[in-house]
Amino acid sequence: MAKIAMFIDLDRCVGCFACQNACKTINDLPPGVVWLKVTPKEHKPEEVDGKLYMDRFPVPVNLDTCIKCPDRKNGNQPLCASVCMGKALWIGDPDKALEAAKNKRAVVFTK
Repeated sequence: MAKIAMFIDLDRCVGCFACQNACKTINDLPPGVVWLKVTPKEHKPEEVDGKLYMDRFPVPVNLDTCIKCPDRKNGNQPLCASVCMGKALWIGDPDKALEAAKNKRAVVFTK
């Protein structure tokens, strides 16, 4: 059974890299090291309901690092989710994340 999930609402994520930079800052990572990487879903636009999307969204390198996030240990959302401009990123219970993803264009990572 999964212990943690990262939920990304693709209709809300603007691909701004704020989450990636927040993760790097809160964990004091050296240059060139990332634990959360904003990446394109595909290298070409995707048509959904007559609209073109070029999705960029955060991808965790390893969700184990999210479990140990200093902000999360205090019962808060991690800094990556807190700084999300589109409020597209949420980290928490896998069952809730999978349920929320049922009716949305979303990506869920679980560990």
